[in-house]
Amino acid sequence: MGGWLLLVLLAFAGVSEPDRRSVRFAEGQAQGAIWMLECQDLWDSSDPDEGVYFHLAKTTEEARREVCNVLAHPRDLRVLGVYKLDRDLPGQTPPMSARQFLRDQNSSE
Repeated sequence: MGGWLLLVLLAFAGVSEPDRRSVRFAEGQAQGAIWMLECQDLWDSSDPDEGVYFHLAKTTEEARREVCNVLAHPRDLRVLGVYKLDRDLPGQTPPMSARQFLRDQNSSE
């Protein structure tokens, strides 16, 4: 099932945000992704899912590009959190911010 379709079905089924986050986290791990970004499309904030969506990235560079893209559109998009998929989800509360993610990636180069 496509990721977007799953999100729509979960939203209309009334599945809460932490449950959607856990589902996408597990899907990302199963797909071999290493990062998960939790984002919000502010144009869709009145939707049942409040415009929240998840981007799975298989590389750090892909995650960095997506974070930079979201930060470049502050009137439309926002990063709610960045999760590393090789760690426990509950241990990442609160998640890493977009700026912290970029700072950490720049310092590791």
